[in-house]
Amino acid sequence: MDNQEYGKVSKEIRNYKIARMNVLLFIVFTVLNLFMLLIDRYFLFSVYTVLVCFATGFGLKEAAIEAGAASPNLYLGIGIAFGLAILAVFFVMWLLSKKRRWAMIVLLVLFSLDSAVVLGGMIYLGDFTMLIDLAIHGVMLYYLILGVKASGELQKHFPEGVSLTVERLDEAYRLETGTDPVTGAPVNGIAAAEAAPVEKTDKPDSPVIEEDTPKGRVVLQATYNNSVVKVKASSFVWGKAKIIIDGKVYACEKVGGYKSKDISAVVNGVEYTYKYEYSFSKISHYLLAGNQTIARKDQVNGF
Repeated sequence: MDNQEYGKVSKEIRNYKIARMNVLLFIVFTVLNLFMLLIDRYFLFSVYTVLVCFATGFGLKEAAIEAGAASPNLYLGIGIAFGLAILAVFFVMWLLSKKRRWAMIVLLVLFSLDSAVVLGGMIYLGDFTMLIDLAIHGVMLYYLILGVKASGELQKHFPEGVSLTVERLDEAYRLETGTDPVTGAPVNGIAAAEAAPVEKTDKPDSPVIEEDTPKGRVVLQATYNNSVVKVKASSFVWGKAKIIIDGKVYACEKVGGYKSKDISAVVNGVEYTYKYEYSFSKISHYLLAGNQTIARKDQVNGF
């Protein structure tokens, strides 16, 4: 797989992940809005059909009480049952979409129908505050279309579909991060970094801060100039990142959040730099030796 093809497939992997993350976000907001329905409030967006079922159940219960009908709670129960069933379908399709391409197509159809319900409700009620919900549904449909398109592209490279074996998961990891999952060596155009001339700097070597410990999450790893170079970073939004060479920590600074930042250390005349770059769509991690990128990893941001 050449670099051009790698770039395309890596983009499709990100698009598919974004689509799934946004579906989950809709489901979470729907559950939140179900509770807010009790105090007659609504927050931004949801799977609108679910709320319609719940609201209809409450309305029918009140009407039944006023009419003196028997078992008014039955109407409420029916509304809640229909709403939960619809929400369950969305959730099951989201789970299946991790391994099945057709589930993403079903989600696109479901959200299209839900968008039609939002539009119909806005026109029927004359409530144009629902334009926000409708606009967000439109954005959701855009990402789902990208997700469906991405799944078709990925299927060309993974004939089994989105469901992958361990070997294919390793290949997907290499495509997305540019790093071999077993050796930690860079791939796809940067694997020959070790063979390239070692870039030296006139800066003095950085002192050892501490010995490395088993604790911490390894974000990047590569072998360069006969040294094992790692970057460890906190799993929290804001935390410390460390540059570790051959088991010794040479740089440790706070990195993360919504602000891009670089930290560096000089070891044996080579300047190693960890670049943290934040953007709306993704977070990129780079490990450089001089001006050579020896490892890279991208993380997708949600909706």
